[in-house]
Amino acid sequence: MGIIKKIRLKRLLKIVNNSAITRKTNKALDSLGKTGDPSAFEPIVKALRSGFTKTAATAAGALGNLGDPRAVPYLLGALCSNKPELRSASALALAKLGETQWTNLILGNESDFLRLAMSGDERVIQILINFIISSWDGEPLVQQALIKSNHPDVLRLLRNRLADPKTYHVERLLDVLGNLRDHVSLPDILKYLQSDKWEIRRSAARALGNMGDAQAAPGLISSLTDTKSIVRVAAAKALSELGEPHWMGIINEDNDDFERLGETKDPAFLQPLIKILNQLSLPEAAKGLAAMGNPEAIPHIRAALVGFHSPLRKTAAEALSLMGEPYWNDYVKGEAEDFSRLGASGRPEAIDLLINFINRHYDDYERNSDPKYISAVEALEKVCQTEVLGTLIIGLGNTENSPLARFCIVKALGNIGDPEAVDALIESFSTLYYGHDITYGDFKDRLHSDWEVIESLGKIGDKKAIPVLVKILENEKAFIRKDDLSGYRYKDSPGKLSSKALHGIQEKEEKITRIITALGRIGSVEAVAPIYKLLDFFTLPVRKLAAETLIRIAQKDFPSVTQQWNGISEKISTAHKDHDDGIDRNSISDCSHTDTFTHTDIGIGLEIPPELLTKINKSP
Repeated sequence: MGIIKKIRLKRLLKIVNNSAITRKTNKALDSLGKTGDPSAFEPIVKALRSGFTKTAATAAGALGNLGDPRAVPYLLGALCSNKPELRSASALALAKLGETQWTNLILGNESDFLRLAMSGDERVIQILINFIISSWDGEPLVQQALIKSNHPDVLRLLRNRLADPKTYHVERLLDVLGNLRDHVSLPDILKYLQSDKWEIRRSAARALGNMGDAQAAPGLISSLTDTKSIVRVAAAKALSELGEPHWMGIINEDNDDFERLGETKDPAFLQPLIKILNQLSLPEAAKGLAAMGNPEAIPHIRAALVGFHSPLRKTAAEALSLMGEPYWNDYVKGEAEDFSRLGASGRPEAIDLLINFINRHYDDYERNSDPKYISAVEALEKVCQTEVLGTLIIGLGNTENSPLARFCIVKALGNIGDPEAVDALIESFSTLYYGHDITYGDFKDRLHSDWEVIESLGKIGDKKAIPVLVKILENEKAFIRKDDLSGYRYKDSPGKLSSKALHGIQEKEEKITRIITALGRIGSVEAVAPIYKLLDFFTLPVRKLAAETLIRIAQKDFPSVTQQWNGISEKISTAHKDHDDGIDRNSISDCSHTDTFTHTDIGIGLEIPPELLTKINKSP
């Protein structure tokens, strides 16, 4: 190439590559095509895609003049444009590249698309299908052309694209295939009734109706329970086209559709209505299930008795009444008190409902802050009916239940106070997770389930629990030995504990005091000995509570403390003295470690009640 041609080519490329489209650009494109230089290919293709009809048509002509075979795919794409001028220019350009057939098919009118669809050229048909999928409006003219063509190649390529899971806007292909009445596609179209996208489900229903194949009826009947009303209507219309017009009177595009479907008593609607009840919490689904009267639905309707939606709870109770369980109306009325009434009902199935409800939403912060969730927790904690003892024991032993549910069950077993629960409570010491963080409503704390087990064992008052409680007590005592605390002190202040160590001591003290209280409630000779040993414990709160507990046991059953009474009375009456490292601590009256300093204190300093002394003096 001569130097003048090189300079001219460089100038033309600069004009074409300029972002601004002008008349000068179009002239430069035309000239570039005539140069025949391969370097002009990319800039001309870019202009073909510019979106400006005149520029794109000029670029198509330039590609034809350039004579580069790489241009064919781009020109075929332009051949399917919705701009007649560009289609014509592309057909002429392709003719120059050896594909003369297109000039007979492209006449610059709307029938161009039909002739292209009937050409049998897979390249062009694929491009037409791509236009349907990728354009913003689905290219209605192209869709109509494909439908009118009814060409075997069109059907085959549409089926292939429909079967490809990567295809976008499947709903547009479904509309085309439905209008083509392509029965071969029936199985694939039926699958799309289960799509996650309602637009695709609706198009699948419409396509099946247009096809008129009776084999589609069962799938369309299932779509009558679709969660999207517009899909239900499309399915009803499709069934009408298949000769079942009565569905149009049942589907009215509202939630009452589900009740009316239930009233048909068609078994095909049972599982779909159960699914809708569980997922959407619609009262109309409960009504529909009640109208069907199938006992299989009862557990699912019962679960709705403890839902977050008051109207659903009330409707569920009414539905169950129609199905032979009228007693739910006494407990569930769509009010805030529904949960407490269920807890107090004495029905094992009601307790199971509360447990399952707490489990379902345990990790859902938004849900477990709801007042209804808090009401369910409180209702389970306050259960005290012996009738539900077995249900609660099973629930406590089920390690799949949430920590909060099992925590509530422990409290409820303590409230019932039946010795049958002792073994289950003792076993729970090894299966409950202690110190679990819990938040519901305004309650934010750590679940000390072991504390609650200890308290419940005390409420039950069975001697069987004493050995276990004593064993736990000895473990906790070992932790708070004075000698063991030295390693927790700060180096710069020998008597000062770190906040972590202090917190640990306070938790251990709390647990020990709960054991003392539980042993005091049991109140037998076996319980006295371990409490007596605590009169010499390291911290005053423990000593003081042990003394008060022994006094109460003595008042209630003096023979149980007779053998150790002299030692008990002496230790109880010994004055309290408090000192550590020369620091006077007498101002701290209870030595409860509210400060962060360890200190040694002795004695209790309690007076024995006069009425107890009188009782002792009178005893033989």
